[in-house]
Amino acid sequence: MGEAIELSDVYAFGAILLEVVCGRRLWTKNGIYKSLVDWVWAWNRTERLFEAVDNRLEEDYIVEEAQRVLLLGLACSDPTASERPKTQEIV
Repeated sequence: MGEAIELSDVYAFGAILLEVVCGRRLWTKNGIYKSLVDWVWAWNRTERLFEAVDNRLEEDYIVEEAQRVLLLGLACSDPTASERPKTQEIV
């Protein structure tokens, strides 16, 4: 609706988390996906979320931590604003 509210801040936080772990910009088109969020959701649906991690990291990261951050990013970027976690839950 174009209004800045707490839930839009949560969405932005989730988007930043995804950008950092994936090494891609939010609005970079990834194949058939219009945004990074859609692309990461697709990897999550196929249970291959680790495929979204930035290739430049090679294997220099802890898989469980990367997955935790990606899942948090997805939760914060839920298309339904009321389904996004509250700030207290994120912390």
